[in-house]
Amino acid sequence: MTRISFTFLLLAVTLGLVNAQGGFQAQNKALAAKLDGQKAGLKIGSPCPADLSGEGQTLCAGNQLARCNGGVVTGPLQSCAATLNCQVLPLVNKPGISVTCDTDADKVARIGAGAGAATGAGAANDGAAAGNGQADKKQGKKQQGKKQQGKKQGGAAAPPTAPPAAGNGNVADFRTLNKQDAARLDAAKAGTQVGDACPAGFAEGSVVCAGDKLAFCLGGKVAQAQSCAASLKCQVLPLVNKRGTSVTCDTDADKEARIRE
Repeated sequence: MTRISFTFLLLAVTLGLVNAQGGFQAQNKALAAKLDGQKAGLKIGSPCPADLSGEGQTLCAGNQLARCNGGVVTGPLQSCAATLNCQVLPLVNKPGISVTCDTDADKVARIGAGAGAATGAGAANDGAAAGNGQADKKQGKKQQGKKQQGKKQGGAAAPPTAPPAAGNGNVADFRTLNKQDAARLDAAKAGTQVGDACPAGFAEGSVVCAGDKLAFCLGGKVAQAQSCAASLKCQVLPLVNKRGTSVTCDTDADKEARIRE
């Protein structure tokens, strides 16, 4: 009798944890979609969004990375590498979001249909709203349609050096390789500092990690290192919809969850 009662108790606790996780993950996606939709209207001097108002918090001003300092959006604005835009992504292991350079397609894969109206192509690089929103929405739907047909969209923030063959080309194959690449690149960040040559595979303008700080690959060198907000560190995360990785400020726990999920 005691064993049966314990079994039911364990099952109830497990189901409760699953339900709780599903709850905050849905909330994270909704928050990421909302903030991603607001980025087009942000520029230097704009009030920071309420959910991104922490001192030193990384945020998107249009399609560029910026900071929240003193309650307002501040520079210097940093453009993402070619084919990438500043994106707001949901965390997977705790309530919250992260901000990084990523492809529109990967953002939509992480957020779902709620991100369709806020593809990065719809935000101007100077942080002002762009005037071709309808065209951008059509482009976002076109990308989603292609993905359903088995085609991969966009480019990765940090493609691995000499990427290995992607197995049979299915989702499980490239996601496993992405996790391996993310783990390797994240482990190598401790030895990277400003002035070093950019890590192999990082294009001009790419966001990179210099230790626990966000930095950029400029002129072939690691430059402009900036600390993440409190409790966050520069992390290398695996993409979920195509080969490659992205770099952002995130928690160690969320990084581990993404690499091992």
